[in-house]
This record gives sequence, structure tokens and C-alpha cells, in this order.
Amino acid sequence: RVPVVRSVYGGLKQITETVFGQKERSFDRTCLVEFPRAGSWAVGLVASKAKGEIAAKLPHPEEMIAVFVGLTPLTSGMLLYVPAKDVIFLDMRPDEAAKLIVSGGLVYPQSRDGD
Repeated sequence: RVPVVRSVYGGLKQITETVFGQKERSFDRTCLVEFPRAGSWAVGLVASKAKGEIAAKLPHPEEMIAVFVGLTPLTSGMLLYVPAKDVIFLDMRPDEAAKLIVSGGLVYPQSRDGD
């Protein structure tokens, strides 16, 4: 019944239902993108290719993809549209990437090659 809690809960509930209620998988790939500036890299979750009005109005002729870059401790983040050619795809699972982001880089996923 507290107005602030109710609005936050409602927003989180809507996001959760949207992400987990989709028939197609959400965030099925992870990547590195240069963010917030050239030479700095952030772990991102690949959402989809740019579609509809956004794809039509982006000033880039090449394929653009939506990448969600979460901010520690993953209470917020940014959705970036990035040229696909500028993205480095990772073998890291999305849940592993989320743990890495939430922990501020302290919980690292085990390497698949034995490192």
C-alpha cells in the first residue's frame, strides 16, 4: 500500500513478465562492447537485432543489435544499439555474465578451457 513500493514492484513485475514470458529466449548471448568510451569494454547481454522504427531510423547501413549493459549491482542499465561488427561475442552464459556484473567483477565464471 506504500505508493513508492507499489510503483517499483509494479515496474519490476512487468519487466519480469515480459522477459520470462516471451516465447523466444531473451538474452541468449553475451558480448563485449566498447562502453562508455573507446578502449573501455563492458559485458553486455544481446537482446535482438534492431527492428521496426528503430532499425529504419538508425543512421547506420550495417546490421545493428540491441545490447543491454547492466550496471553494478544490476539495479539499472542501458540498452545500446551497436553495429554487429563492433561486438565481440562471448561463450559466457547470460547467467554467468549477470553474476559477474552484480558482483562488480569479483565472481568470475569458470573458463571453458581450464583456466
